[in-house]
Amino acid sequence: MLIEDRKVWRCVGCGFCCVNQRCTFGVARHPGAQGGLCPELEWTGGRYVCRLMMPSSGIADFVKRELRAGEGCVAFENPWRKDVRERTPEEAGAVREKP
Repeated sequence: MLIEDRKVWRCVGCGFCCVNQRCTFGVARHPGAQGGLCPELEWTGGRYVCRLMMPSSGIADFVKRELRAGEGCVAFENPWRKDVRERTPEEAGAVREKP
């Protein structure tokens, strides 16, 4: 299957990707942060958004381009996708602890 043929699942803002594998920008900005939700993730009442991708960050365009924002969900089989809500620190920590 060619990558062009794959189904693209839109991002629903569940936050799973940013918990499961924090991006290099989040790690660089918060080197001491351990597990759980990235400090740059913000719950807006309906979805998570990355503060680094917000226009006010000053580096939004660069971060979006590097992380391929808008190209679809990379973890479309994750359980959070069907249950988008604000997560507890325990829930976020449990994702990172899985082998």
